[in-house]
Amino acid sequence: MTAAEASADGYEGPALAARSLGETPGVTGAIVCTRDGEVLGTTGEQGARDAALATFMVRRAEALTMDGDLRGLGRLVTGSTLRHVVLSGRREGALCIASGDHLVLVSCRGGIPGASLLEQVNVIIRRYL
Repeated sequence: MTAAEASADGYEGPALAARSLGETPGVTGAIVCTRDGEVLGTTGEQGARDAALATFMVRRAEALTMDGDLRGLGRLVTGSTLRHVVLSGRREGALCIASGDHLVLVSCRGGIPGASLLEQVNVIIRRYL
């Protein structure tokens, strides 16, 4: 959804959040979508793909907190609340945060997103969503 489309709906928060997240140092891309994968704001061209990835990750992670079996470790997370998922690669990483009815996926440089990036993302989420 473009900023103009969001403006027509009268709610620009997700588009503004995506834009602000995209301007954060170290961030290479950001998307805000619904839990059903509808893109509400993005900085990239592959919004639908990124929304599908965010939706998949959160659903799988939340399934672990319900009755997940992690070869004996499942009871450690059963009944807990998902806050965020961190993906780490050699050259880039990603941070996915479930925030109410929204999912936020932020891609970044340099492997594991650090605690400072997580805090910056949370500040932007609280501001716009």
